[in-house]
Amino acid sequence: MNKLLKVVALSLALVLVLCACGGSKTGPAQPSQPAQTSQPAQTTPQGNVAQPAAPAAPAGADNTKSARDTIKLTLNQVVETLNPYDSGAIIDWQCFTQLYETLFFIEGDRMEPRLGTEWEALDDGMTYRVKINHDAKFHNGDPLTAEDVAWSLQYALIDGPYTRRRTNIPNLDYAKVIDDDTVEIKCTETDASFIRKIFMNGYILSKKEFLAAEEKGITGTEWVPWGTGPYVITSYNPDAEIKFTAFPDYYRGEARIKNVEISILADNNTITVGFEAGDIDFIVVPTAAWENLSNNSNYNTFLSPTNHTSFIHININSPTPALQTRGSERRWPTPSTERRCA
Repeated sequence: MNKLLKVVALSLALVLVLCACGGSKTGPAQPSQPAQTSQPAQTTPQGNVAQPAAPAAPAGADNTKSARDTIKLTLNQVVETLNPYDSGAIIDWQCFTQLYETLFFIEGDRMEPRLGTEWEALDDGMTYRVKINHDAKFHNGDPLTAEDVAWSLQYALIDGPYTRRRTNIPNLDYAKVIDDDTVEIKCTETDASFIRKIFMNGYILSKKEFLAAEEKGITGTEWVPWGTGPYVITSYNPDAEIKFTAFPDYYRGEARIKNVEISILADNNTITVGFEAGDIDFIVVPTAAWENLSNNSNYNTFLSPTNHTSFIHININSPTPALQTRGSERRWPTPSTERRCA
């Protein structure tokens, strides 16, 4: 369960650090500066959050020359697929959020335009129309079209062979093109959360590139330029390392962090050691390392609220005992706070 919490926290960290989606209209956030030691700035292990403290700039120094263009991060599990229609894994989605986009970005109660520019609900309470963003381009250079939008939703949630995301949006009736600027999306019933779920889970991909990848049998196993996100993949080894670089034609402006390198490291001790050695720039800190890192002035640390789920095991197949627990897993739901260090 701690691993899940840590993964969720890192997912949030990646989105905020790389894309600055929380309100910046200019794209991903700037890279962090080097630490006060001679090490480069560091990434995050999984757990609480830490990063190196930024050094004071010498008088008269040109800060632009010392800015780094690469950030090094880590994931604690293997990335299973690059196909967003065939995965519900949090680890995979940490990559998806940099490569692919939905019609709107959800932050709290706000919906920020992305591949959609505006939307309206029709009088029946089940039908919605979305205007598409003609400034957006796929990574292959093709412009976004209404056909790509309608096909993506229809194929992912109704017509295609992938079913793992359909539990999130089980009640899509159809998605169809109205004109070059407009897509109509209909729910099978009145559902106040329907359009929000479409905007959160409905990744829009290039129809041409996706179907071509299916024919070649490389859907999800190789990077294909079917997304519109701020980054493209330059090297994909899901067992060891994934490298991203900023997409120069990103419609919200090229990401200020030019390169992102993500190492796949399953062991928390290895992650912590790599962070302290300067090989990683930002980590979600393992609980065991939190006190040491949070008391070190070389690092910036902070706590982040997270979701937490506890559970008990109930044996419904044996009459005795009616309630079984394993080890210390007999717990009640409790709130949790994630510690972070950078």
